[in-house]
Amino acid sequence: MNQPVYVTAGGARYHRTVDCRALEAMQFINEEMGGSDWVPGAPYAVCHATEPVTAEQAAEQGKTPCAVCKPPLAAATDDFGHEPVVNETEFFGETPDDKPVCARCCRTVREWGSYTTGYDDRAGVLWENRWVHYWVRVSWPCTSAVVLGLADRTGEVAA
Repeated sequence: MNQPVYVTAGGARYHRTVDCRALEAMQFINEEMGGSDWVPGAPYAVCHATEPVTAEQAAEQGKTPCAVCKPPLAAATDDFGHEPVVNETEFFGETPDDKPVCARCCRTVREWGSYTTGYDDRAGVLWENRWVHYWVRVSWPCTSAVVLGLADRTGEVAA
């Protein structure tokens, strides 16, 4: 996750590539407002060169991620318990596998189920039908890990 992001001195956002259409659009607008068409008293628009930095450096400069190209987020200083772990617990219908899950996040599953509640000599097995609720761990990366910059959207853990 140490891939560079791109910033300009006058911009408020950082971008995944220099080819981001939002960055190109703003550069075009600035070029059109500046130069020979500039009227005294109007704000002067200047096109700044793009420079590669890390997402953390861009965040330190007060820049936020572009909503168009969705660059990687700057890593948070605290992980709040969000980390990939092996899913080794088996709940009701869940089967453990080798895919990592978030150590903190769970989701509630609601299923209609029938189960035995006991045995009666006259009636035999006693059954009960009702909603069964249980927790299942969330696959890695969870949404919080992506938002905190702990992992990218593909699940690669930040260094």
